[in-house]
Amino acid sequence: MGVFSNILKNDDVPSSFSIEESFLGLIVAAISADGNASQDELNDLQIIRNKTKLIRNLSHTDYNKAIDNVCKVLETLGVEELAKQAALYLPSELQESTFAVVCDIMYADGFIAAAEEQLLELIQEELIISDDEAIKI
Repeated sequence: MGVFSNILKNDDVPSSFSIEESFLGLIVAAISADGNASQDELNDLQIIRNKTKLIRNLSHTDYNKAIDNVCKVLETLGVEELAKQAALYLPSELQESTFAVVCDIMYADGFIAAAEEQLLELIQEELIISDDEAIKI
């Protein structure tokens, strides 16, 4: 921590995530990995919201609040820290399926850029997904 850390600390940035925010945080990190959210990736986020049991029943208000919390971390701490924080609060029983969704999102535009590949490896490590399982996914 630097000398200005306490002065500049942003109390609006969440220090923990709900399960839903953790899931969404990893998805938003995946979309943001290359610095450019493609229309395909944004469309996939909406499809994921509608199809994923974990988040489809969130009210519009709760969904927006979760996205806002995730985006605060992204804007303040960056994509890697967002991924790390989101992975930290994701239950083990959701790790493999969430990793599969992240992989799908990152490949939505037909290729995985270098920045996306680096983030994918970080997420794999944070979610404790073995290399063999990651290859299968």
